Amino acid sequence: MVQNKTISLEVENKQLDALEALLTADLSAIEKDKAKKLVLKLWHSLVFAYDSENNDLENVSTISPLALYNALGVVMKYDESFYSPKEKELKVQNIYEDNEVIKLIPENVIAIITRPDFKDTDKEKVRSRRKMFFIKEETKKGVILKTYFTNNDIYSFNYLVKYIDPLNYYLLNVSKNAIVNVDCYELSKKNLLKLNIDELKAEQINIINFSDDTLYNTKINFPVIKNGIKKRLYLQKFMIGYKNDFKL
Repeated sequence: MVQNKTISLEVENKQLDALEALLTADLSAIEKDKAKKLVLKLWHSLVFAYDSENNDLENVSTISPLALYNALGVVMKYDESFYSPKEKELKVQNIYEDNEVIKLIPENVIAIITRPDFKDTDKEKVRSRRKMFFIKEETKKGVILKTYFTNNDIYSFNYLVKYIDPLNYYLLNVSKNAIVNVDCYELSKKNLLKLNIDELKAEQINIINFSDDTLYNTKINFPVIKNGIKKRLYLQKFMIGYKNDFKL
């Protein structure tokens, strides 16, 4: 009977940086050698994590295309929920105020904000419950923007981030009034985030204010998440090209 193996591995950011540099950057001989050593360290860690009896690979000084592809595959497996996220269901209302149950993945959420169309007489408690969802959706005619609404005490901003994107691959709570998909925005001056998708512009979310409060730490967390998205998407793109190039 074939026994399944559970692999536990810690991948250092500097190793992933080295992978990207070795495969794409114009490096000097010294820089290339340093990057190669970090990648080999990653490969040896993967071998050891898979099977500690494979000691014959401990002194490998080169990496075959298949070996590197397998190593990268394990790294991608580590972030499987980024590459193959599970859809989450939400009970919402559409623009016609009909009840719907929609299915979401973090990548398709552009922003969630406190619904802006209130009168001054509305109470703050009621205001905080009303939320507006901006979702991008693939159709036969291309990508479109859809809006939905909620009005309950369950869907707090904190709850929504943890429920839809528990590992914060894309979504960041930037204030008491907004969640944004970091991939869809750019940091700007005066605590502003600007939407970077021209074809899906919407007045309510084109520019979003973020809080300076340490509770959100937007200036620190935003670039960290942005860089994480970039690296994971790069790795996915590279894996596809690498597989095709070497006919793996």
